[in-house]
Amino acid sequence: MRKLMSLILAAVLAASLCSCGGGSSSTGPEKPAEVTTEESKQEAEAAPAEAADANADAADPAQPEVSGEAQKAEVAVPEQPTQAEEIADKYTVSDLPVEGEYTIFAVRNEGYTVSSAEMEIESTMSLFAEGTGSLTLMGDTIDITSWSSEDGAFNLSLADGTVTGGNARGGVIELDIYGTGDMMLIYAQEKADTSSYTLLTIDEVKEQMAAAEEANKTKLDYILDGIDPVAGAHLRYQRRLDALNTVQDYDVYAKDGVYYSARTTKVAGAESTLVTFIKDGKVYNLYPDKKTGNYVTDLPLSVTNDNILLMDDLFSEMRMASVRTDQVEEDREIEGASFPAEVYPQTEYSPETVFYFAEDGSLAYCYTAAPVIESAAYVGDSLYTVGSIDGEVDESLFDISAYTIQE
Repeated sequence: MRKLMSLILAAVLAASLCSCGGGSSSTGPEKPAEVTTEESKQEAEAAPAEAADANADAADPAQPEVSGEAQKAEVAVPEQPTQAEEIADKYTVSDLPVEGEYTIFAVRNEGYTVSSAEMEIESTMSLFAEGTGSLTLMGDTIDITSWSSEDGAFNLSLADGTVTGGNARGGVIELDIYGTGDMMLIYAQEKADTSSYTLLTIDEVKEQMAAAEEANKTKLDYILDGIDPVAGAHLRYQRRLDALNTVQDYDVYAKDGVYYSARTTKVAGAESTLVTFIKDGKVYNLYPDKKTGNYVTDLPLSVTNDNILLMDDLFSEMRMASVRTDQVEEDREIEGASFPAEVYPQTEYSPETVFYFAEDGSLAYCYTAAPVIESAAYVGDSLYTVGSIDGEVDESLFDISAYTIQE
């Protein structure tokens, strides 16, 4: 788009985002690699479980970055009046010819029609009988090199090469910015009847969007709503990797930027526990049996207090699924019992993921098929059995002063 259309989009979108809010979503940060020290080598030799641990970590291939509001489930929007055709029949094209002076009075964005004054957008349009005119937006004016209207269809060309269209009837023009109907600038002549337009305030749009979003929440959304890593979150679960004959028990805590994840790996009759600990932006591997540990790396800047749980496998599976909208609800059997489930089908980058819910709405199981990335497919399926998801944090675990840390 060229200069004026860019100004139109910038003005309308900026007003819309500032007033109605916006969001973005992203996949979890890449997990820091575990550092191998002489002591950890000895730990691996003593317990072959550490080797399986490394294999299990390889099961988490980097996920493609997900764009902002491809980020979240689509929300229903209220139906709007049927554009300019609903203008009262008291005015016809002959009563109010298309040529004339127009002033913007409304903006329709993603189905919501808002008063232009509410959005602080000023614009006028002059259409001359010979098929030319001018368009002014927020003080900037550009010539209209040509316009036409036939059977209500309106087309307009600007001096910078921009071509757009819309509807024109009864002294009202709806200018279709994208050509899709998603963004409409709506103008009217002084004598036009605009009573068929229900104009919303910004607060009303927020209320309707919130209500629509609430109505479209999934069971998984409600689980995630109850997890607050800033106030305090606790996840306890078991991950079973049948292809590797491996079972991992997780006990995970997060609060206000501190993260503690104890993972006990059981394989071939041996077991070992590794703690991933994060505090003050530093990542450590801790070995509780020997009260030793080592500094691994600094936390990536993309990891903040409110998303630090993305370091956890199960939480990452939940968050990555929650930004999708292709899930299917159905009953599925797992471990010999049937549960209501939300099924997220396989994509180019992600395997099929299924969340199973108990009668009280809590998460009972999460199943992920083998990774679609060929190099990681050997890991096979993962089954997470959820013990608890709550806000009960044992902050005594955050004191690692008893550990000897190798920096």
